[in-house]
Amino acid sequence: MRRKAAAACLLLVLGVSAWASRKIYILEHLSPDLKKKQSRGYSAEGNGFHFRNKALDVRVEPMTGNELQAYYRAQGVLDPFADFPPEANYVFFRLRIENLGKSDNLSFSPQGAMFGSDGALDDIGLYQLFYKENDGERRLAAAGKTLFLKNLYLPAGYWIERLLVFQYDNPYPTKKISLILSNILTGKEGLDLEFPFRADFRKEKVK
Repeated sequence: MRRKAAAACLLLVLGVSAWASRKIYILEHLSPDLKKKQSRGYSAEGNGFHFRNKALDVRVEPMTGNELQAYYRAQGVLDPFADFPPEANYVFFRLRIENLGKSDNLSFSPQGAMFGSDGALDDIGLYQLFYKENDGERRLAAAGKTLFLKNLYLPAGYWIERLLVFQYDNPYPTKKISLILSNILTGKEGLDLEFPFRADFRKEKVK
């Protein structure tokens, strides 16, 4: 009887220990997953992609922590994500969109963007992140100036550059993850863009 009780206690301790220290995978680096023959309009550019046709020009680049800090310094505003730990797995893309058309507006909804199975952070999610922080208003203001959050209507001949943010929450790493920008409209024509990336993860134990 005593042996059974001791064994049960040991299993309980092991279970609590396993729960207290779990393994997570932190996304460290993304690089273009280049094919031998790129689809028409696509090309690799640095650590990201470039797409161009007669209607629009799109450049997308993943940003690491140092690059993100440099970006916010250049903008002259607070980096609202600076205090988040790496295990939060926030993923940032610098996205530049230019409308090459002659008269039609270009429309794009950030809510139509996907990174793997995760949607882009929207204004509601952003508010929930920061509203309890002591400097929450300042963080929200900085994010509002630098992130794609609301539907975009870009006149012909204009361009805009901001960030798309995702929280990657897949518990298991995958070697390839695509960034998809869905239903970009120029006039009456819609376009879906897919940018495939190779992903490198780091495994860590957390409590």
